[in-house]
Amino acid sequence: MTRHRSAPVVILAALIFLFPLESSAQQPALQGAMPAVRRDPTNATQLLQHPAISATTIAFVYAGDLWTVPHQGGDAKRLTAGGGRVSDVAFSPDGAQIAYTGDYDGNVDVYVMPSAGGLPRRLTYHPERDEVVGWTPNGNAVVFRSRRKGVTRVQRLFTVTLSGGLPTEIALPTAYEGSYAPGGERMAYMPLSPVFRAWKRYRGGTTSPIWVVTLATGQVEKVPRANSNDFDPMWIGDKVYFLSDRNGPVTLFAYDTKSHAVAQVLPNDGFDMKSASAGGGAIVYRHRAAPRRAYQRRHSRAAPSLCERRAQHYQRDHLTDRCACRLRSAE
Repeated sequence: MTRHRSAPVVILAALIFLFPLESSAQQPALQGAMPAVRRDPTNATQLLQHPAISATTIAFVYAGDLWTVPHQGGDAKRLTAGGGRVSDVAFSPDGAQIAYTGDYDGNVDVYVMPSAGGLPRRLTYHPERDEVVGWTPNGNAVVFRSRRKGVTRVQRLFTVTLSGGLPTEIALPTAYEGSYAPGGERMAYMPLSPVFRAWKRYRGGTTSPIWVVTLATGQVEKVPRANSNDFDPMWIGDKVYFLSDRNGPVTLFAYDTKSHAVAQVLPNDGFDMKSASAGGGAIVYRHRAAPRRAYQRRHSRAAPSLCERRAQHYQRDHLTDRCACRLRSAE
């Protein structure tokens, strides 16, 4: 049976947050253009989830399917229309492929498909849940987490090549998420899975830290924290960017692997940022901003679209009051 689905009204506030690969003594300064937020007051706001980014394209999940849209705006394109659900989206380093977690036929496995569209290919077949985490730096394999090894609820990270076959375990006793250093010799990872995400400012015994491990030796360097919930590590250049609630609402922080200092990158006194993903020297994150003045523009009902850029500096008073995927730019 063919599924009929109306095109969502995309609420993608597209600020590009570009990070230079060269190290800098100063934090990147927010600037750039903020396009108007597209919103139709006569329709319910759509929930856009699992954003990912490449050098040219944003991918996200809406109503269980995978969609993409260019950075500069335009019509979004639906890439999947199967009978299951998509989550955990990740672009390959060159942006040519998209890996995602697919829940089809009663099992959750790793899938990969061309970012321009095409037939998805299933890479894992284990009865345990296999969920996409990211890619190896060379783009030859997809990183995923699974409880497939052992009889406990402990999750570990594995890699599987694009040709499929038996996965290879990454030599970590426990891990939920991870991001390779550019050279692949180290990884920033979460040794514990996040718990009680619906509990604001949880400070119990299972808060989630981020550690930096040298894979060849197993030597671990812990990102400084005070029992905060840190998650979504993203290694860009000499810094590990991540989300944390250490200063209140969840926002973006950066850990300098050379100076070992942690600094807040984005201000946030509204709602928590829900997820973040890096690619192409940029970060895209999902955030429901505090109720402020919202931009409203006419929209096309044929497909979701990003509206044109507006040449103005970023101002928090111009945020939408609905759930959105955002990109931010910096120098």
